[in-house]
Amino acid sequence: MAVVPVSRTTVICLVAILIVGCLLGVTAGAARQGLVARYYPTPEWTGDPVAAGLDDRVATAVLAARMGAGTSVDFSARWQGFLRVDHPAEYQFTLVSNDVAWLSLDGRLRVNNGAYGSSHQTASVPLETGLYAVDLAFFSRGEDF
Repeated sequence: MAVVPVSRTTVICLVAILIVGCLLGVTAGAARQGLVARYYPTPEWTGDPVAAGLDDRVATAVLAARMGAGTSVDFSARWQGFLRVDHPAEYQFTLVSNDVAWLSLDGRLRVNNGAYGSSHQTASVPLETGLYAVDLAFFSRGEDF
């Protein structure tokens, strides 16, 4: 399993579901950068995913390709992986979305974009050297995502 270091100035930003950063995902036989992604046909992350894979970035274009460009129904998506921190520092995480999105590190909610409509939420998080489990959850209620 390969791990990708994150620089001190890393900002993870979700613009209509955009996350930028160095994150880890693993596929069978080879390690690659990205997050394990699952896309669900409901807003509750239930049932079988309609699409899944390793997303090397979380962006509107990737979401549209996985869900279909004309998606106008309720759906949800979840990205999971690991963030490697090589230098203890305070890191800034920002979510910008048109629907609800949450970012958790090691099971602790760090950024809560829990409002419908355009929202921009930022959190500064002190992190020590090590690996942190990343969980980014999003759902859309039938409007443009």
